[in-house]
Amino acid sequence: VFTLEELTQLVAIAATFKTMIISDEIHGDLTYAHNTHTPLGTLVEESGVECATCVAPSKTFNIAGQHFSAVICSSGTMYRKLTQRMETLRISPDILATVAASAAYSGGYGWLMDLNHYLSSQVNMIINHFNESNSGLLFVPPEASFIGLIDCSAIYERVAEEAKSNTDLYNPKLSPQGGLLSRFFGQKAAIAMNDGSWFGQGWERFVRFNFATSQGRVEAALKAITAAVAELN
Repeated sequence: VFTLEELTQLVAIAATFKTMIISDEIHGDLTYAHNTHTPLGTLVEESGVECATCVAPSKTFNIAGQHFSAVICSSGTMYRKLTQRMETLRISPDILATVAASAAYSGGYGWLMDLNHYLSSQVNMIINHFNESNSGLLFVPPEASFIGLIDCSAIYERVAEEAKSNTDLYNPKLSPQGGLLSRFFGQKAAIAMNDGSWFGQGWERFVRFNFATSQGRVEAALKAITAAVAELN
């Protein structure tokens, strides 16, 4: 979650280079209590920077199938350009999606607070599991949303050695978008996670873990992950 200071610096940079900002804040509603989400559009009024803030109820209220999103424009000029382009492309949400989004935003606050509390408890459970597992894995808790990183630095070299002697299991051609660790956990623990190498150099020792499901399923996944690590030579 960007701090107010970081966002202010970003707006200043955009103002210097006369660049508009497109701010994707789809996960903003899922910010945990110890952090604060500041909508970027609230900071640009006096800077002259145009900002398009993208939001949607899909992540927050689990209605991604409705394909509803919204763009909040910082100026009337931007709004007119956007609506004109949408009309040209004949883009508009259907009635059911609009009703669902309206119901979620107008009546879902209590549910959202319960959800954030539940996700926060999931984070604590994952941290405690790895701390007590002696697996060497560490969970990097997120500041918002339902995805965290598992630091696998302690086992990375052992996985790399196993891959050398088991080339069929770690064959990149079988999973061209995967990486060393995602293949290991996919094959050994039957848990699909995004490999850290997706995010650039230096992240190959991490995997991305989605915990937006029931506590029982998360517990089962964690047990499978640590069991796979325990079987490493």
